[in-house]
Amino acid sequence: YPPSTSLPKTRSDILRQIQDWIEAPRPSSNVLWLYGSAGVGKTASAQTIAELCRTTDRLAASFFFRRQNGYDQSRHLVTTIAYQLAMNIPGLLAQINHIMSVDPTLPNKAIDVQFQSLVVGPFQHSTSIPLRSSIIVVDALDECNGEETQSTILALIANAVEVYKLPLRFLITSRPELHIREAFDREPLFDVTRRIFLGDSF
Repeated sequence: YPPSTSLPKTRSDILRQIQDWIEAPRPSSNVLWLYGSAGVGKTASAQTIAELCRTTDRLAASFFFRRQNGYDQSRHLVTTIAYQLAMNIPGLLAQINHIMSVDPTLPNKAIDVQFQSLVVGPFQHSTSIPLRSSIIVVDALDECNGEETQSTILALIANAVEVYKLPLRFLITSRPELHIREAFDREPLFDVTRRIFLGDSF
């Protein structure tokens, strides 16, 4: 993930709230949505949290979207996360390597097929599930190409924590775009998400 930039001390309360959520043994929500307008420090906060999780062996994976005209970053989301899961969570490397060897075309398939095969599947077949939940950071979801793809990603995350009960927590940052707000306002995300607003005053 990108190197962190310095954060004003006035944002330390937000970071503390996120850290408390990460460290809680049984939080009421396995998804945390950090939202706010452009330029208020969402990415800097996500970078800092990713680094803190890495130093405490809680980071499962991170992905930072960047708006690039004509380039669909979403097609690399799941494979990037799967690679980091294989590196960071004991027991998943062999599972993910086997899945990729059986179907090398997975990176070219639909994002939901990739997620089921490379994220859900390895956890379901692993014999050494982590006792603590690990953190996946997805930054700037609103900069992913296409509202439909953004909504699909949120649906996959909701299924991961609510249907499959994977030992993962997701920190998602974005602007509060209408379709993203609507996704968080609907079940199952509504019931499993904590929201933190990062305002202009920070």
